[in-house]
Amino acid sequence: MARSTLVERHMARVKAEKANQGSEHGKPIVSDAYNLLLGSLAEDRRRLKTIQSIERKIEAKAGMLSAYQDWIDSTLKNGKGAQDNIMTTMMIWHIDVGSFDTAISIAEYAIRYDLKLPDEYNRNVATLLIDEFADAALGSKFADPKKALEALRRIGELTEPHDAPDQARAKLHKAIAYETLHIVDAGSDPETNDIKPEMLEMARQADKNLRRALELYGGIGVKKNIEQLERRIKKAQQPA
Repeated sequence: MARSTLVERHMARVKAEKANQGSEHGKPIVSDAYNLLLGSLAEDRRRLKTIQSIERKIEAKAGMLSAYQDWIDSTLKNGKGAQDNIMTTMMIWHIDVGSFDTAISIAEYAIRYDLKLPDEYNRNVATLLIDEFADAALGSKFADPKKALEALRRIGELTEPHDAPDQARAKLHKAIAYETLHIVDAGSDPETNDIKPEMLEMARQADKNLRRALELYGGIGVKKNIEQLERRIKKAQQPA
């Protein structure tokens, strides 16, 4: 990295830290550094609107993220909960590109300080997190079901105290059940698909989440999953 770039990054971090240290919970950020970065975000969003392909939009977002990383790092370290459209937008973008760990770090901050999403999203943070993480899991965007399950459970914990539509929470329970079943299936007999004894408790957890999803929203599409899993669990519980 060139020396000039190192100096620029250092100055960006210093300005971000100063802006966050001078911020107040629930109030807009008053900072030239923030406003400048907000202008860059507006320009990036205008560029994204010219791209029709969802896949290419995601690729473009991935290339834009580094410009906002110093602000994210500084806010997570020094932020006091000021309303911050950069942080909430970056949370969404990191979900979009599959950078789930960073998205969860921002989500924890956003939930802690009750940040609001930019107006165009028409949802609260909790509902967006439930929807987007569940969709990512159901759309096979996680490479590892164990990591997916960990992320989904964390989102469930973060959002549990907050209001969100039952249909969204049903989808989250469905996603948790499906990822749990991926783990169960990976540990099952490859020929018979029988659940092994060490996987039985996880299978019961999946069944519990499927039933909870159905309770919350009857149209969630898990009735056949419940019937099939019930038969597998009963078979696994029979004496050898």
